[in-house]
Amino acid sequence: MAWEKKDTQTWHRAAVATAPAGSGESTTEAAGSEDSERPARGVRTDVIPRGTPLAEHDPEYERHRRRFRPATRRVKRVLRHIDPISVLKLSLIYHACFLVLWLVFVAVLYQILEGAGLFDAVTGFARGAAFLKKGEGLPISLWWVERWALLLGLALGIFASLVNVFLAFLYNLASDLVGGLKLSFIERDV
Repeated sequence: MAWEKKDTQTWHRAAVATAPAGSGESTTEAAGSEDSERPARGVRTDVIPRGTPLAEHDPEYERHRRRFRPATRRVKRVLRHIDPISVLKLSLIYHACFLVLWLVFVAVLYQILEGAGLFDAVTGFARGAAFLKKGEGLPISLWWVERWALLLGLALGIFASLVNVFLAFLYNLASDLVGGLKLSFIERDV
């Protein structure tokens, strides 16, 4: 079997059968008798055989490819003003997400501490120290703990949002005096 090139992109394996010396058969008759003994195999055209040189890119193709690549340029910008209302909105959204995570954390912690028997031990200690009368218990339940965690989380979230708004005002004052924050961006032309 030998490789023969059909066009510039594909190589085909060509079956070349040699006739035995002295026999009167031609190469086509030898190939025909060989095909009757063994089933014909399809020729794969999607493979490049080993040892063949890879086609090099055409310079025109390279020039065309470079021409249509999106151009990039580095742009420097200065952030001079931050809108305090947008800072407030963003802070409230982030702190609301943190509040939900805080309530889940408190509920899981409560379940772990209740399972360990900590609240029963605290109630027994309070009875022994005469803080509680016999038959009285501490009003510690999941609802009670979650209510106080919600109030604490809301207060801290609102306070932190107001601190962020105050910092935005401070940044605006400082950027008027000193200049803003310098940022570098890469812009691509599409």
